[in-house]
Amino acid sequence: MRIFVAFVVVLAACAQQKAPVSDSFSDLAGMDTKSDAFSYRMKVIGSLDYGSVSASVKYTKSPRYRAFQFDGSPGDAIDVWVTSDDGDPVTWVLDGNFKTLAKNDDASSSTTNSNITLTLADDNQAPNYIVFRDYDLLTSHFTVKLSGN
Repeated sequence: MRIFVAFVVVLAACAQQKAPVSDSFSDLAGMDTKSDAFSYRMKVIGSLDYGSVSASVKYTKSPRYRAFQFDGSPGDAIDVWVTSDDGDPVTWVLDGNFKTLAKNDDASSSTTNSNITLTLADDNQAPNYIVFRDYDLLTSHFTVKLSGN
């Protein structure tokens, strides 16, 4: 009986964990952001400066990703928050070659909002992108905050 109870407890704990996200953006490298193939995957909404907070962004599953561009310089320490009251953001920071610099699904065990803190490398390729989507690809609304120096 103890083995069965232990099995049920472990199974319940596993059921509550979300599957890891493994999206890749390498196919966007070298593509013009205005091309149809690019816009089929990602919509660049605009740009953000350090200290900016975006207006609410409506997300739908097509295109799969939304993004803000920012001009990060080598050595800049950045902090990105993507928050939502009706969704579950998954967030990436990409360099100008669409290489993933960092990603985050849940900032902590008490929130589904995303938070990324990183220092841009000495060979950082600008512009950089804050890319996000809903974990379940459901219609939702997101706000993006970018801090840095």
